[in-house]
Amino acid sequence: MPSPLAATIVFTGLILHLQTDPLTDARRAVLVDAKPSHIPELVVANSHRVTHSGTWKIIQTGTATRPWRYDLSGARVHVVAQAGNLAKSVRFREFVPHLPALLKGNDDPLPALRDPGAQLAAGTAAYLDYATGTLDVPVCYKAAAVYTPPLPGGPRCVAREVDLTLAVNTDWEIQDVDDPSRRIVFKRNAIVQIQNDSTSRGQHQKHYAQLLAGGTEVLDVTDSDLECTPQCTLRMILPTRGPSVECSNNQWP
Repeated sequence: MPSPLAATIVFTGLILHLQTDPLTDARRAVLVDAKPSHIPELVVANSHRVTHSGTWKIIQTGTATRPWRYDLSGARVHVVAQAGNLAKSVRFREFVPHLPALLKGNDDPLPALRDPGAQLAAGTAAYLDYATGTLDVPVCYKAAAVYTPPLPGGPRCVAREVDLTLAVNTDWEIQDVDDPSRRIVFKRNAIVQIQNDSTSRGQHQKHYAQLLAGGTEVLDVTDSDLECTPQCTLRMILPTRGPSVECSNNQWP
């Protein structure tokens, strides 16, 4: 019997994968408000999208040669529940930094970040709830990250993207938390991108402090002179500079 086709949500940029339920390990992908350098978007190829309903701010209408681009600013949305549990691969555990370890002190997330009934917390551009699927890291940044003050173990490889794979055999959807009629429907094998990226470089990871009750500062991070292969293996050679590690996903705890 053939396996069901897999749909994938690809997360890039300043996004915190916050555990909202320790029993089920359900998560909330919190997109950090870092405008104007970062714009929270949902991007999907025209061939992978079925339809949308309700009012959405559309940055770009999809065609055969360009994807649909939805502005998620101010959105509270969730992946409509599928059967199954949430799993995290070894690569997700290893290459997605744990934000508590990167702080210059102890702190906790703003309580509203975990509250299903609360409006968007200050410093939050949007969020997406998900409770099933498998979290994995398909590729790391080429330049390893070095933190200041240094973390134990030295420079490390950091995820360039985080994938959430959903085992579905029907069309599926992302839906507004407050208005179920506001939804976007995707094909069963769709690749959907949740982006909070930037085209500029800087200490953008500092914006994660906006999500913390005490506003504790995040460590400085820069590209090191060590290269990570796409498979996230650290090698002792000079890298070719590329997208910068300060705009990586993080996780809590």
